[in-house]
Formats: sequence, C-alpha cells, structure tokens
Amino acid sequence: MPDASFSITVTHHHADGEAATHRLRLTGELDISCRDQLRAAITDILAGDKTDNVIVDLDNVSFIDSEIVQTLLDGYSTADRAGKSLQVRNAHGVVRQILSILGLLQILEGTS
Repeated sequence: MPDASFSITVTHHHADGEAATHRLRLTGELDISCRDQLRAAITDILAGDKTDNVIVDLDNVSFIDSEIVQTLLDGYSTADRAGKSLQVRNAHGVVRQILSILGLLQILEGTS
C-alpha cells in the first residue's frame, strides 16, 4: 500500500514557440510502494502528443530507493527513444547523494 505521505502533482506549461513541458512535483519518501504510481504518471505523460519535456521535481522528496531510481531511469530511456526528455530537478540531501553515488545525477539532471 502506498505511503500516505507520498504525492504527485502534475502541472503543464506550454508557451508559444516553446516545447510543451510537464512538471511532476513529488513529495515524501519514495520506495517500492510508490513505484507503480510514479511509473504510470511518467508513462501517461510521455504517451501524450503534446509533451516534449518532463521535469521530475524532487524538492520535497526525502528518500528514494532503488525501485524509484530504476523507474526514473526507465522514464529517461522511454523519453529518449520517443525524442523527448525527462530530467530531474531539485534533488538535495540523501536523494542527491544516492543519485550522485550511482553516477546518475548528471545524466538525470541533463548536465552530462
């Protein structure tokens, strides 16, 4: 059962002449109990014709486990194959450390 403190808020931004962007703001401790909901949100957004970029905002996330890391990588790969992008923003604390130790921070932040 998903953690009650976990939530996803999706916003959409599209300005004339710019690529359409969806932002997923995640909140809470993300572990295997959140994986399927996060995967579905990313998949649904990437499947839309009106999305070119997905930003996963981790500002309010205090923990991620290996299942969430894999879900983010799967979303990154899916976006790349579709000619779209998925990037992580605002990772800090232990979340930033985990992504950095795994060598994924620059890739997922789009700074590699």
